[in-house]
Amino acid sequence: MIEYLKLHINLSSFLLGFILILISCLGYYSFGNQKPVLLSALDNRIMDTMFKIRGEQPISDQVVIVDIDEKSLKKLGQWPWSRNILAQITQNIYKNGARSLGFDIFFPEKDRTSPAYYFKNIDQSIADQIPGTILSKVLENESLDYDLLFGQAISKGPSILGYTFLPKKDKLKSDDELPFPSGMIRLRPDHVKFESLSLIPAYRAIINTPAVATAESEGFLNVFVDESGTIRQVPLMMIMDNIPYPSLALETFRIGMKIPSLTLHASSKIKRPKTALLGIHIGDRFIPTDSLGQISVNYRGPEKTFRYISAVDVLTMPSLPIIKNKFVLIGSSSTGLFDLRTTPFSRGIPGIEINANIIDNLIKSDPFTYDIFTEIGLTYTLVFGGGLILCLILSVLGPLAGGFGAILFFLGA
Repeated sequence: MIEYLKLHINLSSFLLGFILILISCLGYYSFGNQKPVLLSALDNRIMDTMFKIRGEQPISDQVVIVDIDEKSLKKLGQWPWSRNILAQITQNIYKNGARSLGFDIFFPEKDRTSPAYYFKNIDQSIADQIPGTILSKVLENESLDYDLLFGQAISKGPSILGYTFLPKKDKLKSDDELPFPSGMIRLRPDHVKFESLSLIPAYRAIINTPAVATAESEGFLNVFVDESGTIRQVPLMMIMDNIPYPSLALETFRIGMKIPSLTLHASSKIKRPKTALLGIHIGDRFIPTDSLGQISVNYRGPEKTFRYISAVDVLTMPSLPIIKNKFVLIGSSSTGLFDLRTTPFSRGIPGIEINANIIDNLIKSDPFTYDIFTEIGLTYTLVFGGGLILCLILSVLGPLAGGFGAILFFLGA
């Protein structure tokens, strides 16, 4: 074998390739160990392949999804539904003993199907024909205000409303539009300040209309795709105006576990301009994160891995043992509502199931651990090892055949 390699390897080509490998390693080091886009894409492809080789994993069976599905839309009409219907669904979920209820949807505007909304916005010409006392009595009837009914229903149980952050400045920021998560957030070590954390920043929030915003807590719904459009890492915390805010999945888990506070653990070494987050303590669980407060989601499988129940069944069925003592999420799997995402397992998974995976990761304390030093070491190994393989291909086969082989190597990785 050695004699064969001596005869067939072009030493000058191999030496040139080896020098290029060393230059690549030095370049990676000089850019602060930031992974190049091509290498990051290759790494992601390998990770996706490993997910598929590993296959589906057992779930905790503690998370249930109430689905605004095609069946529900067919029976109850197009989305959005009147909020008196959502109030009834919420009440039925509480009656059946849910641990917590997270809304993977949010309600920034008033319900325009509400009779109260109609009467308050009635045309002046019609209002002139109706005595003021009669109109005021109509408006005093709380059963005509569907937002109020929905808000009252939400307030009677362990609920978490979703909202969304906007990262870009658009000059529409208002001091009145602030989320209100209920849990106390501590930071360790004591000398680190919230404003120094390297969490993903937000400029402003789009929150729920005041009549609906009566939940026990709130959590953001933001997720971010990587270069390939896939969701692999999801933030558990983001920061706005130097205040950290938790995600919907994190708050749904915390409320369901009756944990009053969260503790953020930052690096003891204060670096400029920002200090890296190491992880989050939730009760007796420590969940490691990357420096931005993201976890690498340990996906259990493709879409429909978790238990689903149709929203219309929740509305009409008096007994729902599937919900008892479960972390419940309400959202949609309907293609028409455009909340389908790409994960390593699937190109069309409902966004709500990403939150279900995160909650399941928190329950079992098994999200993928992010270790920056391991990441750097593996990157150097990939650059050096992959480069060495390509050098051998090029030096043995020649530039044309070797180049074709290299392309096949990258496409097949």
